[in-house]
Amino acid sequence: MLNENACYQRLKDDIRQEKLMPNERLVEMELAQALGAGRASVRTTLARLEQEGLVERQPHRGARVRLISEAEAIEILEVRSALEPIIAYHVALNATDADIEELHAILEKCNRITMQMT
Repeated sequence: MLNENACYQRLKDDIRQEKLMPNERLVEMELAQALGAGRASVRTTLARLEQEGLVERQPHRGARVRLISEAEAIEILEVRSALEPIIAYHVALNATDADIEELHAILEKCNRITMQMT
């Protein structure tokens, strides 16, 4: 039987990997059976995921995977476009020789694929 942390991680991963789709109903009993977890663990997990904004719960209607609006999606993309260059800069500062060699190998592979496509 999955413990509460494992149940949480599994459901969170399933939402992020789109194994559970936006607006999909999350029925406690079904999740407990599918995960091999207790209903109390599933209930706690759903509350935690609701606090993180991944799940919506409504009284007498149950839980659903949260559907983000177009405005939220745009905001997320804007934040990512601001943060990713900063992250890449710091990664580059800390790259080892082995990291750089691996990146060169990936780039060469991409170039070969591109040449084959043209």
